[in-house]
Amino acid sequence: MISAPFLLHVKGEQRSQVNQKLIHLIATMSRQVSSQLAVSIDVLPANIHRQALASHYTRILRRWPVDRLRPEERTFQHLLQNRIKNPPVDAASGEQEANAAYLLLENDLRNRFPLSKKIMRPASNPEHYERVAREVDEIPTRGMLDRVWKRLSGMVRMQ
Repeated sequence: MISAPFLLHVKGEQRSQVNQKLIHLIATMSRQVSSQLAVSIDVLPANIHRQALASHYTRILRRWPVDRLRPEERTFQHLLQNRIKNPPVDAASGEQEANAAYLLLENDLRNRFPLSKKIMRPASNPEHYERVAREVDEIPTRGMLDRVWKRLSGMVRMQ
């Protein structure tokens, strides 16, 4: 899932500039990975037009996981919806963006470069990432009293 923390602080006109930079970053990352691995990325047909590109973005949008921590207008889904409405004019850059998004969607890099157990379970705090994932899952369903209790228990160390 892509969700950059800096998007939380971007407002108004700057948001579209940041969205463009994020799409460019994804395309650049795709090119770098393919060149470093000496593997060619399946490129969409060269004669792809705006409508076909919009359909690729729609397919990606349907499969993209929901970001429960970000406001709606600052998620990658929102960025994809904007790209569906206004696909890039340059077919080559649109192809690169779509390919990069497919790579991220299919966890291609995660599968090629898996993290070791030492990274995911550090000796100093082995359950840290499991607790973070559990907290993220609990946040949307938490009621008002649960939020107050969580805040109070965070102020006082309970063991």
